[in-house]
Amino acid sequence: MYSGISRQQHYFFLEKADGEPAMTRPYFGISASSLKKIYHSHLGDLRDELDKDTEDLTPEDYARAGDSLIAQLLEKDRDGKAWREDPLEKIRLVRIDIARKADGIARERTDITTMEVPR
Repeated sequence: MYSGISRQQHYFFLEKADGEPAMTRPYFGISASSLKKIYHSHLGDLRDELDKDTEDLTPEDYARAGDSLIAQLLEKDRDGKAWREDPLEKIRLVRIDIARKADGIARERTDITTMEVPR
């Protein structure tokens, strides 16, 4: 069991051009929690490359890590059922921050990056 739940959490998801979620498992064979881990891995690599502390990263740095994540996902086979039935034209990486506040739960959306899907 957890000894406590932090006051702030975040998660990531992918979004189609029409604003609907792009389910990570059918399209890319990974879970949403894996998406978060892979993104943070790319962000850590970029932070090391730039020799920056996390608090010094810019929105452009976060977008660059997101572009790297999406490029990695697009290297996978795109012959699955999801791709045949609803091929993606654009993919947007979205971060949702969730925080417990005195008056309830606050959610904040940040669009990290959007990438055209090459044919």
